[in-house]
Amino acid sequence: MKRSPLFRSESVTIVEGPTQLTLPRYQFTEMVQFALIDGPHGYPFPDLEYYYLYPHVERGGMLVVDDLQIRTIHNLFEFLMVDDMWRLEEVVETTAFFVRTDAPTFPPTGDAWWLQKYNNAGK
Repeated sequence: MKRSPLFRSESVTIVEGPTQLTLPRYQFTEMVQFALIDGPHGYPFPDLEYYYLYPHVERGGMLVVDDLQIRTIHNLFEFLMVDDMWRLEEVVETTAFFVRTDAPTFPPTGDAWWLQKYNNAGK
């Protein structure tokens, strides 16, 4: 990746280590245009990664979720498919590409679960 002529080191921050430890400690100073969820696949880690990333993806930014064939990841995919904050752009094999919409950011410290379409499915 770093050797690619498309790589712009001035606009990329690489944080190494287990996301279970690095994401909760990371201090986001700016909104991000691109986030990839492809860390640990065991439950609850995909959801934990999403929790720490989603408030920081700017409107029009992209969220990529890899390994949809794994049930824990697929559960997150199903949630994102009906959430107003995301629009599915494309699925390529086992990777989903979502674009952040203009919908308000779900409060990360709130609990308005009844407003989330995922929780109202089938009603």
